[in-house]
Amino acid sequence: MDHEDVNDAVTAMLRVLGPRTTDDWTVRAGTLEWTCWQTAAHVGHDLLAYAGQLAARPTDGYLPVAAMGVAETLLHTYDIARGLSVDWLPPAGPSAAVLDRLFPAAPPGDPARVLLWCTGRGDLDGLPRRTSWVWEAALPD
Repeated sequence: MDHEDVNDAVTAMLRVLGPRTTDDWTVRAGTLEWTCWQTAAHVGHDLLAYAGQLAARPTDGYLPVAAMGVAETLLHTYDIARGLSVDWLPPAGPSAAVLDRLFPAAPPGDPARVLLWCTGRGDLDGLPRRTSWVWEAALPD
């Protein structure tokens, strides 16, 4: 994953949420404790923090921040869309890339639905809903 993937995720976010700027963003973002506004600010903060880490060019560790930025953007766009009563799912391509990079043990299925399940935001047939999760950050080939 690279900056183009982050750009694609942000473009998807703007496409679905851009027309909603006059909606009430003080409502909760899906099942989160945050409002839609706070959640959007969180995405901006995360992307800025990830960019700062990359700009620092660490030599003593691996940072999977490009994938985490995509995940944060897609997942929180979903949260905000739910809060604003907009029916939206993350796009399949970026969802599959996030699953490959951050959830390598994810079950098969529709990438958007599996990503939501992996992060406790959705159900998958035959599997219990997740109540906690962590990034697995698989190393790239």
